[in-house]
Amino acid sequence: MQPLQIVLTRPQKESQNWLDGVMKAGYQAVNWPLIEISPIKPDQQFLNILSRLETFSAVVFVSSAAVEHFMNAVQKLSNTSWPAVKCWATGQGTLNTLIRWGVAEHLIMAPDHFAPQFDSPHLWERVKNTVNASDKVLFVKGSDENLPPSPLFKDDLNPPSGSNWLIWKLQESNIHVDTIEVYTRGTPQWSAEQISLASKAINEQAIWIFSSSLAIENLSNLLPNQDWSKGSALATHSKIASKAKEVGWGVVHVSRPVIADVLKSLKFINPF
Repeated sequence: MQPLQIVLTRPQKESQNWLDGVMKAGYQAVNWPLIEISPIKPDQQFLNILSRLETFSAVVFVSSAAVEHFMNAVQKLSNTSWPAVKCWATGQGTLNTLIRWGVAEHLIMAPDHFAPQFDSPHLWERVKNTVNASDKVLFVKGSDENLPPSPLFKDDLNPPSGSNWLIWKLQESNIHVDTIEVYTRGTPQWSAEQISLASKAINEQAIWIFSSSLAIENLSNLLPNQDWSKGSALATHSKIASKAKEVGWGVVHVSRPVIADVLKSLKFINPF
């Protein structure tokens, strides 16, 4: 059997397009999701949010999973279509998921397709002039079952990261922020065989593609004795790359989180 060349680590529902892309390009590839996503059952807070959805100037979806679990719950609890409320999305995958759920494209704001990166700072540049002080914005996000909540209130020299950065910027602008968690992110359960295959792929220098720092943390927990200096990684954001280097990965490259850019980066790293 030909050795693995590419290991994707994206959640199962988000992986197929990328897996098809790398395999069509001629790579031997697999997708081993490194984040276990579980829905959170709607509670009274969810019902309260749903009853006043139209009072928000915008609803921010931090991931495709946030869209899927929020909209699925809304569909079960209400027969109404999405109201004329703006949706913000940090990435193209989240944007496409919103469209698939029937949200009109003119209601969705996201970083430009050609933006250097899809993240909170680039989303902020698109939306900062569309909200005013005293407006209300809702964040639909997930929670990490093994991690404490990240502190939000920091200064310019030490800002929070990820979606918390955008919450911080909104609060700086005196915009009221509500948050609701619709899923949890945890470490998947891998068999001894899966762990052995993963270790082999690292030692044989397959390129691991990471689109989340949490995926790197989870892999480190699954393989606590692994020598990461032999590993080769492609990260879809500089902060994810920094996490890989912090853990000890030997070779780390960065690409935009678009399959076309990923394929270009793979050819540059190692054309096999």
